[in-house]
Amino acid sequence: MLLLAAVTGAVLCTLSGRADAQVQGACQDAVIGGGLIKSSTSGGTALFGMAAGYASVGGPLGGFFTMTDKKGGLTIKATSVDTYVGYHCAGFDPSGGPCYDRYFSGMANVTVNGQKSQMPFHVETIITPNLTAPDYVAWQPACADLGCFVSFQLVTRGLMFIINPDTLTDGCF
Repeated sequence: MLLLAAVTGAVLCTLSGRADAQVQGACQDAVIGGGLIKSSTSGGTALFGMAAGYASVGGPLGGFFTMTDKKGGLTIKATSVDTYVGYHCAGFDPSGGPCYDRYFSGMANVTVNGQKSQMPFHVETIITPNLTAPDYVAWQPACADLGCFVSFQLVTRGLMFIINPDTLTDGCF
């Protein structure tokens, strides 16, 4: 539990320290997560970590994203997070609870089979607050023609969280 608190604190500092994009108004909402998924690129395992959103009410957008698929020769490391939007959804929690769909995008350093370049990327998550319900993630740099994408996959051996999913403030997700 202490490790989770330390990681959450570090992520919130990361989020609040970046001012790369526009403010979302009076909302405080962020996605934090990491884990392993089956890679659509290689069929192997991809490891990812991320945090994006608004760490404080009226604060700047910030975040990071990193992913490695060693078998597929693919790495992505965000250099900016420029957009963040969210939606409320249902149907992913077997117990009938809510879910949160969050999407963020920006620029990233991408390596595909030893070729390095910078290109746009996006990440979409579907997160349930129920710890026994599944979470999903998908990402794609702008190199889909080279086969470097991940379709929605169940997150295994990892966790994803929404910090303060604001459903009451007008204009928030």
